Amino acid sequence: MLRFTPRPDLEVREFVPEDEPGVRALFAAGEDYFVAATGSPSAPGDVQSLSYALPEGAEPDAKRLLVVICGEL
Repeated sequence: MLRFTPRPDLEVREFVPEDEPGVRALFAAGEDYFVAATGSPSAPGDVQSLSYALPEGAEPDAKRLLVVICGEL
């Protein structure tokens, strides 16, 4: 698993299923972004879509989803 801790209170690591509620909350907090980028607010399946959506011709093994955790680790 990819994990990088550039400072004691910051961690960058690969997304795991337990991260889904936090990512959904982040998407909900950024509703203005979703509306500007897609024309509609974030939907319940958007987090799962991150896992499966790929550009044409891309290999699934080449995709990495990362989360950034800031605060007490």
